Amino acid sequence: MEHPGIKGLMLTKKERVYEPLLEYINSDGELLFESIPEKMCRMKWRTQAEITPSNTEANFVTMNNV
Repeated sequence: MEHPGIKGLMLTKKERVYEPLLEYINSDGELLFESIPEKMCRMKWRTQAEITPSNTEANFVTMNNV
């Protein structure tokens, strides 16, 4: 089955229910770790919801964290 949060990553049933974060190698050969939101998608077996911009989003200023 394909991971619901990581496109193209195929999982076995054992990998699907694995509790810690998954380690995987992407198509470029980089070793990556599953993020927390990706893990939540895997555990609930649902795709991540799209972020919809609000009507007032243009009124806010992005701040830099220092």
